[in-house]
Amino acid sequence: MSLKNTVYSIILLIFLLLFIANCGIKERNNKNISENILYNQEININNELYETINFIENINHLFNKEIIINDNWAGQSFTLIQENDVYYINRKIFGSGVPYIGTIVYNVNFNSEYKITFSEIYKISENLRDTYLKNEIFEIIINEKVEIYLNGIKLDVNRII
Repeated sequence: MSLKNTVYSIILLIFLLLFIANCGIKERNNKNISENILYNQEININNELYETINFIENINHLFNKEIIINDNWAGQSFTLIQENDVYYINRKIFGSGVPYIGTIVYNVNFNSEYKITFSEIYKISENLRDTYLKNEIFEIIINEKVEIYLNGIKLDVNRII
């Protein structure tokens, strides 16, 4: 192997090692953000301060709080909203390169002060009409922390802001 090829191989190896190290740092930083949820404190996300919330007493503490969900895409969030005497869940589907690609608003059923379910779509963004299923059943359960289930499968709650 010539000296030129050896130098290129070493440079490529260095870049590969730096890339692997950077991925590990990002993973640790994401893990630290998730661990911060254990405490009621402020965290900085995209240069904005948010207070993370861990202990939720009942559903009433979730009004106007955005519950951020990790998924295999860009993520999504759920916000419990009250307009007069009617309750809704506003679901945002996050996008890559855009804040969100659309919203779905659901009617809410209160099963108790610790559990709500929602599946009936009240309003949906035009671009999501053919994409999202109408047979999705969501549950939000409060048991010292917030748990969200989609058709009985637990979703990964990242943070509540």
